[in-house]
Amino acid sequence: VAGGGSAVGIYTEVLQYSLATSNTLTYETRFIGDTSIYNPTDVCIGFGDSFAPTPSNAIYFGNAGTGNWHTKTIVGTVQTDTDTGVVISMTAYQKLKIVATSTSVLFYIDDVLKATHTTDIPTTAPMGLVQYFYRAVQNPTYYLDYILATNTVRNN
Repeated sequence: VAGGGSAVGIYTEVLQYSLATSNTLTYETRFIGDTSIYNPTDVCIGFGDSFAPTPSNAIYFGNAGTGNWHTKTIVGTVQTDTDTGVVISMTAYQKLKIVATSTSVLFYIDDVLKATHTTDIPTTAPMGLVQYFYRAVQNPTYYLDYILATNTVRNN
């Protein structure tokens, strides 16, 4: 998928996911940036309650305006943000996976656990799937190989 305009993405509200009923949510995709100047400066990939760079209730991979993948859990205006130390690849797909329960969220990059969050987990808000990419000046370019979202745990 390649983007157009300064902000582009997909927000799927029809598929509402929630951790309120003790579900386990899984989100998985493969992402690659673009080596051109059109690589997005802000990324949001995962679960969220709106199509925005920072949803009010969310569980996602982002880049916080840096070159590394960050993991985020957000409830209202409070968030937990972890820098994974993994650079967003412009030359090879990276598998991003989130496994979330009401008490912990596990974030994997290429099947390696990179962060665990136990705070600021949105347990009451219904969330849709979010794929948001932004670049202030040029059209962002990015590629997603597939998107998988379930309410049961999927083996690596």
